Amino acid sequence: MARGAFTGSTDFSTQPLSEVVKELSNWKKDIKGVSDLFEETIREIDTGSLSVEVDIDFLISCRNLYSFFITAIQDLKDVLDGIDSEIQEYHVNLLKNIGQNAGRFYRSHRKVWHASEYKPYWKNDFRPVEKLYVEGSDMTGDMIDINNAAERLKDFVGKRSQNNTPSPYMQQYNTFNAPITNLQQNNHSSNVQQNVNSAGIGELQQLLISVRDIIPHLTEPKDKNDINEQVEDLEETLQEENPKQSRIKAALNTINGTLSKAFNMRTFNNVDQVSKELPSIIENTQDILDKF
Repeated sequence: MARGAFTGSTDFSTQPLSEVVKELSNWKKDIKGVSDLFEETIREIDTGSLSVEVDIDFLISCRNLYSFFITAIQDLKDVLDGIDSEIQEYHVNLLKNIGQNAGRFYRSHRKVWHASEYKPYWKNDFRPVEKLYVEGSDMTGDMIDINNAAERLKDFVGKRSQNNTPSPYMQQYNTFNAPITNLQQNNHSSNVQQNVNSAGIGELQQLLISVRDIIPHLTEPKDKNDINEQVEDLEETLQEENPKQSRIKAALNTINGTLSKAFNMRTFNNVDQVSKELPSIIENTQDILDKF
């Protein structure tokens, strides 16, 4: 669909759900591209690969913006996954939060850049730094429209997908906990719920062991607390007779997002060991998420 000529002016009010989903998927892909650029350039600045001085306030803004992009990607994935089953109010709230934060970062990132007096445009190594400003401003400005997409998605809250593909980790049960037959699956009932099978529980338990081992190496107290809370919640959930898919996915998304941010920002100690183990844990977490 055509975007509005001005920041935040795209009108989604007449768009079908399929178009909203398409645009959210495009945003997720575009944000990933910009976040990769930020990750690479910030690493070059930190390692001294770029022989140019960077304004400290602008560098802080770039780090904050990169963290926002990572969170937005995770939130968009959660929304898109949710749309595949049932659209809920919290999906709308996640999108509104992205759009509102995008507006805040759009204004602050540009303000910090223009406030910086040192901009050596004549140096080739300054071009990647300038690109952090251009791409960061363009991406956050574009993301403000996600707030408008949220308003349209609100109209579809409660809508269930007609095309759900069963997860290899899930077993459908009715309210009497008897497996649902093929005949029953053709008739929707609000009493149907999805729970994790034994294979999924086993793999999740192994993942939690690995995550617990990595927590002491994280250096950000908030990251430690967030992951500890999600691990404890997951462990309690897995002890239930019929663990719920929605609680597991929410916890895994938080764990994966926090670990990814820690890895990209290098906020951990024992670098040699953790830098080898953490990517594998992140990959395993994502693999399990993809199976739900």
